[in-house]
Amino acid sequence: MHKTRLIIAAILLPILYLVIKILPLSIFTLFIAFIAIAALFEFLSMYKVKPIFCYVFSLAGAIPIILSYLNINIGISLITSIFMLVTIVRLFIKKDTKNALLDVSPLLIGFFYIPVLLTYFVKLRVMGSNWVIFLCLVVWGADSFAYYIGKGYGKKRLYESVSPKKTMAGAYGAFGGAILISYLLNLILNLTSSVILIIICGAI
Repeated sequence: MHKTRLIIAAILLPILYLVIKILPLSIFTLFIAFIAIAALFEFLSMYKVKPIFCYVFSLAGAIPIILSYLNINIGISLITSIFMLVTIVRLFIKKDTKNALLDVSPLLIGFFYIPVLLTYFVKLRVMGSNWVIFLCLVVWGADSFAYYIGKGYGKKRLYESVSPKKTMAGAYGAFGGAILISYLLNLILNLTSSVILIIICGAI
């Protein structure tokens, strides 16, 4: 596992640096849109959503990313429209209303949880590429802290029914590691003069 993490990091970090720091915003947006499509497809497949809906909604996942790039803020309207569309389609496919919420929830939750939230990568890139680098490194660092501290000291399970290997020690390690990495990165990248702000960003 340790070797795998290092290999993945060695491959991905140069690519991410190129996309985030060097390539133009338009290419960065397409990169994020591709991630949104792939991640949403994986999410919907996990919930065994019908293939046709997987493809349609996964491709639609690029819409919020592109709208964010074009600076068109219709977030609430878009989510409401998708909710109405999904509900109407569901009623035509299945006449009964039993389990209707369970049928549409993966589509709605997945769409909000992945592509809508990924629009903030585009917004951060507009603020400055260093903010995107900051976010990626904090997430990666927190995950590494969680893994190594959890592996070395973790005994009490965090949420066994959801993720059997996650531990309380790992969660504390991720939280503390994120704050530490945020502070150090701010010294290097000079993002803000507010230490409190950068610690809050890391903690969140």
